[in-house]
Amino acid sequence: PASVRTFYAAAEAFVCAAVGAARVHVFDHTLRTSGVSSLNAADGASAAGAVLRVHGDYTADSAPTRLAQLAAAGAITVEPAPSRFAFVNVWRSVDQQQPVLSHPLALCRPRSIDYARDTWSYHMHFEDRVGRNLAIEAKAGHEWGYYPRMTADEALLFFAFDSSAADGDVGVVHTAFDDPAIDGAGVPRRSVELRTVALWD
Repeated sequence: PASVRTFYAAAEAFVCAAVGAARVHVFDHTLRTSGVSSLNAADGASAAGAVLRVHGDYTADSAPTRLAQLAAAGAITVEPAPSRFAFVNVWRSVDQQQPVLSHPLALCRPRSIDYARDTWSYHMHFEDRVGRNLAIEAKAGHEWGYYPRMTADEALLFFAFDSSAADGDVGVVHTAFDDPAIDGAGVPRRSVELRTVALWD
């Protein structure tokens, strides 16, 4: 639909300006509503539930594989061959009436994680492919943060994977969570996450 194409174009421009990439492609999105049991919605139109599990979207091996899959499917263009690529997520509320009062998104500071010791990979099975995500063992030194009461005119942007990252840093692990500081009972979170790939020439 034209509205989705307009939304994608705005997100691509936003990410491109924010990270300084030569070009950015949005390759899919997921609508989420807390309380829905399914965590994945293949059609991009149905809502999935909030993911109450700490995870990273890629591993050092699965990210290049996913890039190649997207290029082969024609979802993105990788010519000329990039010197660097990154999967960048854009997360925002779509509720125009009220801020996020339940299941906000929390992010863990990458430099607080020892990826070699604290994380391991697991398989994610989809209809057309098998991906690999990261799980993480909780450690006292992990530094977490979030933005409370986010509104629909605010967005979180974070690197799910960056090929230029050093020291084994794979990407930002994240999770939805129950915020004890806010009573969000009966107020579902309605959000969208856009998955983009940023390319540097």
